[in-house]
Amino acid sequence: MNPQYWDRTVEVPLDASLGFAGSGKCEIAELYPVERLRLTAQGPFAALGSKISVRVPAQAVVVLEVRPAPNRIEKPRLYGVPGSVECAEGGYLVKTWGPQGKSERCAVLLPDKSAPITSAHVRDVPKQPLRLWSPTPVKLVAGRDDGAAMDVTFRRDAAPDELRRWDVKTGPLEDGVAAGRPAGFKDGASLDFPLFVDAGVEMPLWDQRADGLGLGPLANFCGAYVENAFSETQETWIDLKTGGKAEIPPGPLLGTEAAAASHPLPEAAMDKSGAWWVQTSFHLPFMYTLGAEPFFDEHQFLVLPFVRQSRVVQVKAWINGVPLEVRKYEYPRNRGFSCFYADLVGSGAVGAAENKLVVYFEAK
Repeated sequence: MNPQYWDRTVEVPLDASLGFAGSGKCEIAELYPVERLRLTAQGPFAALGSKISVRVPAQAVVVLEVRPAPNRIEKPRLYGVPGSVECAEGGYLVKTWGPQGKSERCAVLLPDKSAPITSAHVRDVPKQPLRLWSPTPVKLVAGRDDGAAMDVTFRRDAAPDELRRWDVKTGPLEDGVAAGRPAGFKDGASLDFPLFVDAGVEMPLWDQRADGLGLGPLANFCGAYVENAFSETQETWIDLKTGGKAEIPPGPLLGTEAAAASHPLPEAAMDKSGAWWVQTSFHLPFMYTLGAEPFFDEHQFLVLPFVRQSRVVQVKAWINGVPLEVRKYEYPRNRGFSCFYADLVGSGAVGAAENKLVVYFEAK
């Protein structure tokens, strides 16, 4: 399975394996998909010879540039989010942006002998209509004489992307329907999918290797993701004040990206049962209705990738108890690869609310 349908954390070595020699500090600039200076778990600067953790989005790449750390901070520098920081009356003004509902840890590094930052407040810029007003939470989490770190959550509800956490239960279709499982069930075990991610399994996971590992039908299931879920970029202005009583605990300016997780393959990955019920829930900030939908390729789609598609016998799904029409898409340049999907427009999915998704599949 070559396409990576899920986020993963990778460890980037800042050493000779990538051509970096010597010691000292460096600065990490992200060039794609977001142009920004990264805030690492070591702070704004990382040590050569060490490793940094980088979260790579699903179906994407991250392009980084490793630069020498500046010898001296000449003007305020912003780390962790895109944008700028400029001097303003009584402090500084951060102008940034990000996807609605996403939380980010960021930091501002100040020139020597600057007055320390003591508080942070979000401006209502751009101006929001009162009937649609939504807060932008911001919290200073650490500070020192030359800067401060804060957490910001861009306004409005987050759009769903990957659906990784599922409740699972084995059993045939007829028994599950009779028990009312299409509307949801309460007695399943909770698991993170794909089961083989961060479990020491080398990628890509081809069929022969999956068989050699003894993976069963449940391990074929890779969770799901929602394509074209409505999301806007939210411009955000943050006032950072100096002087007065500090509203910030002292501490280093550190990022939040943790090292890559590692765990053994769960027992369920080896289960040879061929029929499975899985369920999850997700929030849609907005849902198109019939008669007001965009062109088909802009519809909100539920995508259900499997590792060994040829061994999947059937897939059925329900959203909020209403059947979904699940279709199979075969890639034109290689019909041996495919994925299952369902159009959420005109289905039982609802906007501005939680949606219960139940999937049944059989696999060999």
